[in-house]
Amino acid sequence: MNFENHKSLIVETEVGLISKYILKEEKLNLDQITFEITEFSVRNEVYSLVTIRYNNKKLVSITSDTVLTGRFDAES
Repeated sequence: MNFENHKSLIVETEVGLISKYILKEEKLNLDQITFEITEFSVRNEVYSLVTIRYNNKKLVSITSDTVLTGRFDAES
């Protein structure tokens, strides 16, 4: 195979860290969900902290690692 004129394109789609929240309720009342957003900056970088509450109780997230969701290979 002559690699001099060979061109390839590989595109991967990846999702970053994902936070999950588990509620054990028979009926979810969306009116009881509140989001508290706090923004702050460190060395000119702006960060946001989000606290989610349900019935005034802070929800604790479970973090999952990244997931590869798709891949496309093309050759010419």
